[in-house]
Amino acid sequence: MAEVFLAAVAGPAGFNKLLVVKLMKPELLEEPEHKAMFLDEGKLAARLNHPNIVQTHEVQIEGDQYFMAMEYLDGQPLHRILRRAHKTQTYLPLHWHLHFLCEVLAGLEYAHELCDYDGSPLKLVHRDVTPHNVFVTYAGQVKLCDFGIAKSMVSSVETRAGILRGSGESEGKHEQQQQKFSETVH
Repeated sequence: MAEVFLAAVAGPAGFNKLLVVKLMKPELLEEPEHKAMFLDEGKLAARLNHPNIVQTHEVQIEGDQYFMAMEYLDGQPLHRILRRAHKTQTYLPLHWHLHFLCEVLAGLEYAHELCDYDGSPLKLVHRDVTPHNVFVTYAGQVKLCDFGIAKSMVSSVETRAGILRGSGESEGKHEQQQQKFSETVH
């Protein structure tokens, strides 16, 4: 649904800050539903302020470009870490797996318990928690990202029955990852 780019924001006196820019794919701009989904993601992501969730700084429409400016994370997605460990047969210790899991669960709990400005529960559900959407920084932070198909009480787009959203192509990979995870903890 989007392309992701690394950007540098330049300021006075040599100030520079790295950001990630998530840009909606041009071919999807023709579909009002895709525009609404992208804006829903941005609205929800901007509300999320937790150490285990990637921060969204800005959501904008510039001309016919829809984009989000997000926190830059120096590290690797969890799926790459797991794949590398499997390839090199240097399996991660159980306590690392448990750490990743606990950090992701902390972010999910925060998101699910989040209330709207009027105090009503948003009941936010991520709906695409996979190793592709978990990021581990080189400093050891674990962050959940990509709330693109999240569902909440304030979503403007209804998911129709029979429509698969998210990492559909990785559903089989998800089962393989679960099997690999089971093998690495034994």
